[in-house]
Amino acid sequence: MGRSAVLRLLMVLLPAVLSIRIATRQTGKDSQIIDLENTLRTLSIQLMAQQFYVEEQTRSNGNSGLKHVRTSRHGIHHYQSASHVDNSIASIHDHANNDRTIGMGELVVVLNGIEFRTRHNDYRLRMKSRSTTNYGKVDDIEFPDVPPEVKQHIDVKDQIEEMRQWFKAWRDQDYSVRDYRPYFKPVLCYLEGSWTHSDQNSIDEPFDSDRHHFDASSWYDLQQKIRFTSYSGGKDGLENFGYLPTSVMKLINGTIPVLAQWNYDILCHPLSEDLPLNRLHHIDDLKARMSPGGLTMEKYLGTRAARYRVDIPGQGHSTNWDLLDDLMSEIPGRDNYPGHITDNIFGDTTLPFNAKTDEPLNVAYYHRTYRVGSAGAMGLKRWSYAIPLEIIYMTPLSKWNPYDIPYRGDSRTKEGKTIFDGPKGQRNGKRDKDNAYNGTNSKVYYQTPAAFFNDEINRDPADTTKGSTFVLDAGNNVRQVRASGHRIFFPNIPDVGTLRQRYPIMPIHGEGDSVWKELEALKDIVLEPNKYRHMFRDVLPDDNDSDDGTTGMIKEFTTKPSISEWGSHKHHFEISPEQYDLLTRGEVVPNIITENVNGHSHNLTIIKKKNRRYLMQSCDGRKRCFDGHPRQVLPV
Repeated sequence: MGRSAVLRLLMVLLPAVLSIRIATRQTGKDSQIIDLENTLRTLSIQLMAQQFYVEEQTRSNGNSGLKHVRTSRHGIHHYQSASHVDNSIASIHDHANNDRTIGMGELVVVLNGIEFRTRHNDYRLRMKSRSTTNYGKVDDIEFPDVPPEVKQHIDVKDQIEEMRQWFKAWRDQDYSVRDYRPYFKPVLCYLEGSWTHSDQNSIDEPFDSDRHHFDASSWYDLQQKIRFTSYSGGKDGLENFGYLPTSVMKLINGTIPVLAQWNYDILCHPLSEDLPLNRLHHIDDLKARMSPGGLTMEKYLGTRAARYRVDIPGQGHSTNWDLLDDLMSEIPGRDNYPGHITDNIFGDTTLPFNAKTDEPLNVAYYHRTYRVGSAGAMGLKRWSYAIPLEIIYMTPLSKWNPYDIPYRGDSRTKEGKTIFDGPKGQRNGKRDKDNAYNGTNSKVYYQTPAAFFNDEINRDPADTTKGSTFVLDAGNNVRQVRASGHRIFFPNIPDVGTLRQRYPIMPIHGEGDSVWKELEALKDIVLEPNKYRHMFRDVLPDDNDSDDGTTGMIKEFTTKPSISEWGSHKHHFEISPEQYDLLTRGEVVPNIITENVNGHSHNLTIIKKKNRRYLMQSCDGRKRCFDGHPRQVLPV
């Protein structure tokens, strides 16, 4: 082979060898990348699994609800430090000098297994949009009108006297004297949370407050600040930090993590009907009663620590649906009031739990329970991402302006700031014309005649409400007035008394724990020994009553046998002492849930006839049970 031929062969082979080496190297590089991708995918999946594990553990440890408030004191007993309650439940306080601000401090909350810490809340009376499904759109809640019977008086003294009569009618719940219901309107305020798209370089303020906001430039900045304060034991003096978790929610192509940011808001909903005060029952929080040294129930109910539940009088039994479910089902989710969504879970259409029709459930509204279309299946799930916080009764005081004091709008606007402009500098609300506020704005909302109230009561360090101040009316006259915003308790109203305006009804996270449930049962037995004396293992030393021991006991009943394609069967059920008392008085007792037999149970409404027979008035919302049980039920 000649020299030239050898050179030509080398020129052919050399590129081939180089291409093989390059391909080999490239194959090796791809292999490493594939290994890294697989490792990243595995770690990301495990990270999501760990996050879900924490949520599952939190879900099983308790209910969705309030967990803790900021600690401000300690004592020799553990119950003397803060839990879900300290000086007040959920750190509620007054900002009645604001037109629609509701005072509420920082909270630790659990919502569907997600534990988070809010900033200082001080939310405003706003509701979801009634006209659009646009995310985050809200409307101001309209204040109730002033009764015409009040406005017809020219003399302010006569208006004051007439307004007191309306408050007295509301106190007594006597609308035959004065129909207060169009003017004293309940709103249900609630906290909702959800996972949102995460842009770690920005921050999305959860809701508008004229007093607080997150003091951070981005979610990442907020996380760094809250980490520092948590590790160091410090706090933000302005109470504008919070902990809202971030989570890997999914992977794109198995490698690119998609982050979700937890966020929350607090809004209110005007209830469609009046909520009588007898639907609000106090909860005996012994920790709250013991912390100050021991309060009677009467004194406890006069404090900001008192908590309530929403219930129908006499309904002391367990049920799958109650009055609070009815109220919460009026509240829309993120699609606002126009929202309408139906759902199909594993092929079963979700239906309203307590409705008599099979119209699909509108899952754009909050529902704690539902049923599915399969015959005999209960299909109960808990899936709400909102919890109730409080019932607030809006009153005519928000609009009542007998002195005709000009309202200059939002305090942040140029017009709103003019109330402080005076001939001698800044006005401060003192008695003379040069210092009295020149009208009101959203944060200096004083228009109620001072004579309507006595002094402010139950003050808290977080309150911003003055006792009284002086404001110029439209005629440039100095008027002594009181705050017209919303309070926990109104100051004493002469001839009426001290009335509560805010009723906290939030659930507590610990209530879902087994220990809490056992202690609640023990608390009832110990604090109501006469009612539950049949529960004692030993007879009480002073128990000389000749009662046969059945007073206060749960009554057991059974349905008569059913003869249908379901087979012959009966359902046992229990009636509480409170329900039994209602029956003996001839009243109807609804929402009695039977035991599950043959794959189904029934929701019964029971009544006792004069012939001492107990009958089903309805079964699952129908006149008769679908599987043929006779209407009569029998005591066991």
